[in-house]
Amino acid sequence: MVMCELVWVFESAYRYEKPLISELIERMLITTEFMIESSLLVRAALKEFAAGSADFSDCLIQHSNRERGCQYTITFDRKAAKNSFGRLLTSD
Repeated sequence: MVMCELVWVFESAYRYEKPLISELIERMLITTEFMIESSLLVRAALKEFAAGSADFSDCLIQHSNRERGCQYTITFDRKAAKNSFGRLLTSD
């Protein structure tokens, strides 16, 4: 989850836009000096983050849950629910 914190810092402290954040994370994934835990999951989440409206952390959580056998992740977040593995929890 360190990657989630890093993305949050890029967004909050540095005010980086999504395309720049995606590029920076992608570079980290191919740099031999970094060892990224679950790099395939991070890459899949990064792809969905770059293309969609959900936060990176939501994308990573959903892909992680999917890898563990979940069909989808239930969320209150409407943006996260639009992802391929997200479903909105409603009061209906």
